[in-house]
Amino acid sequence: MMHRLPVIAWMVAGLLTAQASGWAVAEEPQDAVAKALSAANEKLLSWQTADARRALEPVQGQAAADAAVAVALAQVLVQEKKYLDAVQQLEAAAKVAPTDPAVQVALGDAYLLLKRSGEAKGAFERAVTLANAAREKNANDVRAVLYRAMAQQRLKQLEPAAAGLLEVVAAGGSDELTALYELGVTRALQGKWQEAFDTLTKALEKNKGFAYAYYYRGLAAEKLGRKDVLINDMGRFLYLAPNAPEASRAQA
Repeated sequence: MMHRLPVIAWMVAGLLTAQASGWAVAEEPQDAVAKALSAANEKLLSWQTADARRALEPVQGQAAADAAVAVALAQVLVQEKKYLDAVQQLEAAAKVAPTDPAVQVALGDAYLLLKRSGEAKGAFERAVTLANAAREKNANDVRAVLYRAMAQQRLKQLEPAAAGLLEVVAAGGSDELTALYELGVTRALQGKWQEAFDTLTKALEKNKGFAYAYYYRGLAAEKLGRKDVLINDMGRFLYLAPNAPEASRAQA
């Protein structure tokens, strides 16, 4: 069984949020920031923490003014198990980008790592409110739907979360991988193990280095009696992310 909601799901969505949406991004040099964030994102997905930190070195000085950079650096801190530092980084980012729901989702996940569940709930609720406001301003804002769904998932509002994630998947684009992963986890939380398995398989087809997609597909495989896949996926997860919070569960 899963011991908690996924704590790294936001890393894909959070890194390039501001770049694509125009929220709280330093104007210069955008190309350098986007390049660094893209490189870091790939490394974070496969839990190559040191490489992710190196990728961010050229832009880390912009974290105080650029929420996307701050979120990326916070995820590096999470992978380094410096959870309090990550929270402080994200609390500062929330002041830089007060209308960005992605930052609130990231902050809520970081609070969960410190077992600050009340503050996490507040962050997720703020994310829903901010996403709703963004959606009201722009009915075509798919990213607002994504972050609202991610926050709803963590608030255990699983049906609306799944509906929102399906909408994002149907829209395609750069958020599809994140939405597939989050939808797979949501289906697992609902006990819909075959749907979870199939959805996470689609996510892995898009990125075979997505460490946590292996972990949650492994859980689904266990429930479905697919021991071969369970062994493969947990082995792959441990290879990619041996120091992740769920590593001990994967070893069991």
